[in-house]
Amino acid sequence: AHGAQCEEEELVADIVAFLGEGPREVQELAASYAMRFNKAVRMRPDSPYSPDGKNDGSFKHWLKARGFVPGEVFSHNKAMISLPEGGIPPLPGFKAKPAAPAAQQAAAWN
Repeated sequence: AHGAQCEEEELVADIVAFLGEGPREVQELAASYAMRFNKAVRMRPDSPYSPDGKNDGSFKHWLKARGFVPGEVFSHNKAMISLPEGGIPPLPGFKAKPAAPAAQQAAAWN
């Protein structure tokens, strides 16, 4: 499952970059990244998210599970998502580039 894990880490890195300028609304993130979430996360055999789900809140739950920070709900069901202080940790056991020194990998998340 290393390929899928790589896809998930790349998705996280892209969302981190997208949020670099500040918090964004969950639906804005979903519009840009939900298809990749479905492929990289939802469709994996070990995924806790239903492979048949759509608009079921899984993307937002995954964002929170990966360490992104949701803001207060507004307008009934909207929420902003932002980066936590210190950045997003990689998945346990994930090695983006085994040849890269740990300090270089750490710098990629800052």
